[in-house]
Amino acid sequence: MEKLYYRKRYLDSLETTVKEIVPLNGQIGLRLEEDIVFPGGGGQAADIASITGNSNKIFDILSVKEDELSGNLHYVDDSSGFNVGDRVNVNIDWKHREDNMHQHSGQHILSGCFYKLFGRNTTGLHIGQSVSQLDIEGLFDDEMVAEIELYANEIIQQSIEVENYISEDDNIVTRRKLPDTDNGIRILKIGDLDINACCGIHVYNTRDLKLIKIVRYYKNKNGTRFEYLVGKRAIDFVLKREFVFEKILNLYSCNEDTIINALMNERLKKDEFALEKKYLENKLLLTISNELIGSGETIFGEITLISKVFSNDKKWFIEDLAKYITENNRAIVLIANEKEKNTEILLQCSKSIFDEHPMINMGQLWKENSHIVRAKGGGSRFLAQGVCEKTEEISVFFANIENSIKNEK
Repeated sequence: MEKLYYRKRYLDSLETTVKEIVPLNGQIGLRLEEDIVFPGGGGQAADIASITGNSNKIFDILSVKEDELSGNLHYVDDSSGFNVGDRVNVNIDWKHREDNMHQHSGQHILSGCFYKLFGRNTTGLHIGQSVSQLDIEGLFDDEMVAEIELYANEIIQQSIEVENYISEDDNIVTRRKLPDTDNGIRILKIGDLDINACCGIHVYNTRDLKLIKIVRYYKNKNGTRFEYLVGKRAIDFVLKREFVFEKILNLYSCNEDTIINALMNERLKKDEFALEKKYLENKLLLTISNELIGSGETIFGEITLISKVFSNDKKWFIEDLAKYITENNRAIVLIANEKEKNTEILLQCSKSIFDEHPMINMGQLWKENSHIVRAKGGGSRFLAQGVCEKTEEISVFFANIENSIKNEK
């Protein structure tokens, strides 16, 4: 049986004859006179294919078992009704085949570029459904990666023939060491860029790949992992980026030459705004903190007990306020923030108080009184918080806690 998927790599359909049928576990394996269904190998996925017989009913090829001597077996459902001698039509999913050929051939171009430009070899490959990964020896910087990507696309433009053949030459020099075998080895050769053992199937010419795009790269173990796209995947990626980029240019009313400066100016403005915002927040926290300290009750001679109910304020502001007060004063703060649903409650105490008043415990006080307002939450000795359902009972809730604190002396 001839493996046409190596010689006629772009053949996506075939009429042939069933030579043998081999039953196996509820399926039957069809051995054909000729074969276009690639079973997978060299890191490349198997073809998605179907077979149609005399009844014109289409059956998916569930799997392919390689057999170098007798010919590959194509497994279909046992109920398919095929017989030896039937003329059948085999069809492969061309988009799937072409995409995998592109990713695999593109990998060999990239691997050849890495080796030719920097003497770095390939240590791993994974051709994924959305993005492929290539592991290369050593580390790289942005300039090196840009040089690799540019060179790889120059190779595409040079329209170099991609050769795929069996070699019996024991002295052939390849990019990586050849496997130890007595059989002939399938070789992939791309001009003077790359020659290496590979059992995958590939494009006829580098121009068929159209585009190679390195999406990102990062350190992986002792080397670098590259994520890349080839062919339609790469074109779709670039077009999507171009669409987004055009929107950004319009948003900032600039062009390709001025967008970097525009974004840098925007970042400076953002940093300045953040500093101004922080300054104003601190001023506000100081002002409200002083007001609450001034209106709070002094207990144990030097601790300020504050009880306050806010209405529909920001949760982050309430938390920052309680933290600001308890870090800058010896204070205990009981704060509620009334909302339409699930009013927020926060109990916080300066950590310095614990050494002198070990019985004051915000988490325990929450637990003992939470039933009053049907509160959910809890916390530690110095901080407890959560939400409650019975907002109308907050004054009672706070009063009980205040009495418990005063009686802890």
